[in-house]
Amino acid sequence: MSLAIESPLQKNNFISNEAVAYALNIQRGILPKKRHLKKISPDFGIIWKPHSVLSGDFYWVSEKNNEFYVCVGDCTGHGIAASLLTVMGINLLNYIVLGKDFSKLGDYLNELDKKWIETFQAEEESGNFNNDWLELSLIKINKKQQTVEFSGAKSKIIIKRKNELLQFRGDNFPIGGWQIEDERNFTSTVIHYENGDEIFLFTDGIVDQFGGYNDKRFGIKQLKSILKLDLNSVNEKIQFLDETLSEWQNDNIQTDDMTILGIKL
Repeated sequence: MSLAIESPLQKNNFISNEAVAYALNIQRGILPKKRHLKKISPDFGIIWKPHSVLSGDFYWVSEKNNEFYVCVGDCTGHGIAASLLTVMGINLLNYIVLGKDFSKLGDYLNELDKKWIETFQAEEESGNFNNDWLELSLIKINKKQQTVEFSGAKSKIIIKRKNELLQFRGDNFPIGGWQIEDERNFTSTVIHYENGDEIFLFTDGIVDQFGGYNDKRFGIKQLKSILKLDLNSVNEKIQFLDETLSEWQNDNIQTDDMTILGIKL
């Protein structure tokens, strides 16, 4: 009879793998469900691919005063530490967007920036400041007025309207991180949309993925060429993008967390 003796290292690895799997279930659990997105539009699509099981990317949806709020965020790094930041980001969005009333969307990001920095002030005072930050796109959809208001922190959104793509850039600084600006003031852009417009929020993990014949970045140009396609639905377009990314990546390792959320307005 053989006796299998589990070493402390093996036991720790098992506990670690079990803990990560459980943490992934929690992270998936706090992301919006399909029913939340269906309240905005029946036609939507999502790619959410963690780099290291757990993700530093997240997406968030909420509703207030008959307006819909949608956010896609990219926290520092990936894996366990970054996944904890996503929980913090989602909690702060719930607290700020649902608990406060600002006339401009950018003011919500100003408040988010303030609360994010405050969270790490104790570390800064102890000399152990990690300089964690968050890049995100936040939009507010008003169906009655047919407007999309956009505010971004080192991010951009793309809207497909008929045969053209419209790109809108956020401000060139993140939430949190080293605040080199004298004063951060996140701005807002109001866009009047047309029925049938498709709006896409995404993180840079997609465009930064290496692959192809020459081992190059996927790039914003290739992403735009796919988003510009006339397919039957946004969901079909996102699925096609997912397949194209997999073929492009081939045997290359995934460069970063990947997220894109598309909605037909």
